Amino acid sequence: MKLSEAFKKLDREAFNINYNINKSQWELVIFNQDFDILEEYENKYLKDLLESYLKETVEFNHSNEPYIIEDRARKIKINFGNTEDEENIFEIILDPCFSNLNTELKDLKDLIKRLENINQEFRDLEMSTSERLYPARAYL
Repeated sequence: MKLSEAFKKLDREAFNINYNINKSQWELVIFNQDFDILEEYENKYLKDLLESYLKETVEFNHSNEPYIIEDRARKIKINFGNTEDEENIFEIILDPCFSNLNTELKDLKDLIKRLENINQEFRDLEMSTSERLYPARAYL
């Protein structure tokens, strides 16, 4: 199943998914109607996390997770949930001090689109950062 299908199935439950930057792991929490925690999952990779919960194969290449690299220059802060009072954010960071400005997630479709295009978002941020740090190079 594609990433969008996996999230549509997940959206049938009350949930929160986030990338814990301190642990470098994805976390998924499933809630009941009273918002008590029913299930919790953790995994280094989003694909594996979704497969653990859904018990189905998810088509999402690990190469689409460019923040899982040894040099730690690329980081992400992602939080999304379909419960009340969720702060739905999608921030990509080039260590130590550059990040994207468009961090608010509109909805689940926006999350999926941005996850599928995260490599391009990092490239755009790297180019923008390079242009700010080395403006003369932008004209070469």
